[in-house]
Amino acid sequence: MKDLSKYLAYDPITGVITWIWHHNKSHLHRIGTKAGSIDGKGYSHINFDGKFYRSHRVAWFLYYGEWPKGVIDHINGDKLDNRITNLRDTTLLGNSLNRSSNKNAVSKLKGVSRHTHGRWQAQTKVNGKSYHLGLFDTEAEAHKAYCDFRLSLGDAEFRP
Repeated sequence: MKDLSKYLAYDPITGVITWIWHHNKSHLHRIGTKAGSIDGKGYSHINFDGKFYRSHRVAWFLYYGEWPKGVIDHINGDKLDNRITNLRDTTLLGNSLNRSSNKNAVSKLKGVSRHTHGRWQAQTKVNGKSYHLGLFDTEAEAHKAYCDFRLSLGDAEFRP
C-alpha cells in the first residue's frame, strides 16, 4: 500500500482530510479538495487504491503515523467530526458504551426501557451476552442499577 501521508493531508483541529497529490490516473482528485464521501451508515470514507477507508481511521493514521489498534470512537457521537480531540482508539465494548440511548425508546437513559407491565427495566449486553438487571418503580432506579452493574465490570471507559 502506498503511504497515505504522501497523498492526503489532515488538519487535526478541523478534522478535514484533503488531497495533496494525485494517487492514480483513474481517480484524479483536485489537489486541495476535501477527500471522502458519505457512506450509507453516515460515516465519511475515502477511496484509495480501490479500497475504502473510513475517514476517522485515516485521520488517526495521518496524525499518529500508525493504524489504530481497536475501533475509533467519536467521543461526541458525531460520525463526521474527525477532529483528533474527538477520536479515541478503544475496544468494541468501549465504543458501544459511548452510544446514545435508542431515540425511539421512552427513556433517554442508557440501559433503561419501559417494560410491558409499566415498570422500568434495566438491561445491558456485554460481549454478546444479555443481562436483565431487574424491574424498578422509577426510571432513575433502573438507570442506577444499570450504572452500578457496568461499574462492577471494572470498565474504565464506562460513561453513564
